[in-house]
Amino acid sequence: MSPDLDVFLRGRHVGVLSDSTGHLSFQYTPAIMERYGTSSVVLSLSLPVSNDAIVGPRVSSYFDGLLPLENDRYGLAEQHGLQISDTLGFLSILGPDLPGALQIFPSKAAMEPARWDQGFVPKPIFKQPKAAELMIPDLLISEEWALRVARSAGLPAVDACLTVDGASEHLAVTRYDYTPDGEWLHQEDFNQALALPREPMYEDKTSTPSRLTQLTALAKPHMRDPAEFMRTLLRAVTFNLLIGNGDAHSKNYTLLIRDGGEVRLAPMYDVAPTRLLCDATEHAGHALGGERKLSKLTLEHLVQEGTSWGLEQEDARAAAVEVLESAGKAAAREPADDRIDFLSELVPARSEDLLKGGTARDRGPERTSPFHAAYRKLFPSNHNPLHGGPGRRGGKPC
Repeated sequence: MSPDLDVFLRGRHVGVLSDSTGHLSFQYTPAIMERYGTSSVVLSLSLPVSNDAIVGPRVSSYFDGLLPLENDRYGLAEQHGLQISDTLGFLSILGPDLPGALQIFPSKAAMEPARWDQGFVPKPIFKQPKAAELMIPDLLISEEWALRVARSAGLPAVDACLTVDGASEHLAVTRYDYTPDGEWLHQEDFNQALALPREPMYEDKTSTPSRLTQLTALAKPHMRDPAEFMRTLLRAVTFNLLIGNGDAHSKNYTLLIRDGGEVRLAPMYDVAPTRLLCDATEHAGHALGGERKLSKLTLEHLVQEGTSWGLEQEDARAAAVEVLESAGKAAAREPADDRIDFLSELVPARSEDLLKGGTARDRGPERTSPFHAAYRKLFPSNHNPLHGGPGRRGGKPC
């Protein structure tokens, strides 16, 4: 059995995570109770402050959500003699270096709070495709372009640049959880906020209320400007539909939680036109207006989804239309690598399709590079016939 863990937030001891009965439990400290009061949001929307120890799936969902996917744990498990399901064991190793303002240490081994980040210089996150993503051609170059398009359209999105190491490409992503004045920002993804298990990250039902409706309802009491929060979220959802992002699931949307409990939406990240690169990525990540398939979603689905959160119909429509117009123009304007230059025409065309009330087209001219020919041979039912060739290495370099 792994030892208890001390949980620190912004250098302050907030609670103890333990597993004495085979189930994780979390107990806030008396100091946190006195400072914030019962039911306050400190760590997570799913774990409001309580006098009593919190036990059950929501504790497991939150803390397991801090760890890598199970497939990425095997090497570490073998190295340290851990079971894949040993959340405390993994957190005792990875806890000091979690994203954002949260740190976790074995009890009695924690750093002094005043020294919790002393001398640390945050670095960009270097991203490589996951195993499943290796089947999607030109993913990183497309993600860099999509993030650039989002920022050009006035949407909050992380900055990124491409690095090349021999034949390998990497995407360096600027951290959004560390401010220029040295403040770490606390964060949780939508899965954690809703106390959902890691799987399914993708919403698997179309019944009401939708997952995003549940999220906005849960977060609304803690928003400074609920209407603007909902507009910002709808803009992000609209952009992901426009570019055909089949990776826009609940772990790829994140909340920032300020000291005192106010929540706001983090900048967009993991934004890529996966559907336009690979037919197999059809899921929109969430049910929007009762529809989950990217190929079937329309502007009306977006408006319906926004109104289900509490936006006025015209407000929701204006937010979605604004993104379709501005991002469509930005996609035509932003330079694209030769391998993905078809996106500069396809994404604006998708914008026109959606603005006219229809579904967005998926296809452009046939892709003819040797790589894509081999890809079609291996995956004949999933290939996406789009234009592009090996071309130059482009995108924004580091």
